[in-house]
Amino acid sequence: MHAIKKSIAAIVFLPVGGILINVAIAEYVRPPSAIAQEYADPPPISLRVRLLEQTLDLQQDGNVVKTYLVSAGRGRYVTPKGTFRVQKVVWNPTWTPPPEAKWAKGRTAKEPGHPDNPMKLVKIFFKEPDYYIHGTDQLEQLGEAASHGCLRMDPLEAGELAIRVMQAGGVRRAMSWYQTAIEKGETRTVRLPRPVVITITD
Repeated sequence: MHAIKKSIAAIVFLPVGGILINVAIAEYVRPPSAIAQEYADPPPISLRVRLLEQTLDLQQDGNVVKTYLVSAGRGRYVTPKGTFRVQKVVWNPTWTPPPEAKWAKGRTAKEPGHPDNPMKLVKIFFKEPDYYIHGTDQLEQLGEAASHGCLRMDPLEAGELAIRVMQAGGVRRAMSWYQTAIEKGETRTVRLPRPVVITITD
């Protein structure tokens, strides 16, 4: 269990640390008034998923800030199209096999941090309760349809995206918050006071 927690810590600390370092540098060179304004009213973001390209764009002020490769639904397990609102992020999620899904037959529940937990580090819900963004260890499938309806991402990038979504949604956490959750193996659910819009199109 200790080794599992250490591996999860390695996954989460890289994106969290990188973001916090970038924020610290930006705050050092900006006037206090600008910093206060950013923290009082974080710039809004939106997400756009293009299923044909299997990409997720992080947009700010109408501009694409970053593009991630994803793996969307395949065959009859389609990813729903439309405009949704991200209102919940779950760190260290457990995984329970869907009881009526044939593809999950014979699989057992996995605790937070278990190497076979297909949710990995975080779940970002966009259509509750069944559809969310989560990490995957099947990185070779990113860029092609391969999921059961959810949006899979590189676990590092899913963690980075979750932090950005939380901040834009009005929830900021210190690095120690993530560290404590991982070390204790806790599942932590975060509700966003300001939902983040995600649009999924062909």
